[in-house]
Amino acid sequence: MMQKGVIVMSAGHSRPSSLRGLAFGIEDLLLLRDWAEAQSLRMRVHLDHGVEGEEYEEVLAFSKPDTSLSQFIMWRDAGAVYLQPLIGRPRRFDSVALALAIICPAPDVKVTDIRADSWPR
Repeated sequence: MMQKGVIVMSAGHSRPSSLRGLAFGIEDLLLLRDWAEAQSLRMRVHLDHGVEGEEYEEVLAFSKPDTSLSQFIMWRDAGAVYLQPLIGRPRRFDSVALALAIICPAPDVKVTDIRADSWPR
């Protein structure tokens, strides 16, 4: 609504003065897309995402294909990447790669093809 050349927004549409989160880089988005596909997850990108008076430029939500309920969300700021599960507190990581390593660590390798030339006596 315009009043004397000033735009007035209703309380339901007010925006915070600064963003809390920033957008991910293209490399990180491609890595996350490929990782989500490998894990059979759907990745949704929420732009200009607002939660409880805070606004994030970009929030990524990961869910199973058959539900819209996110298993976890991810966002970033200038210094870190944050990962928050559906139930639980957000965790801070230095990079997307480190966050992914925590979500889905590499499986332990079991060596099963070792053959002894002789047995100890």
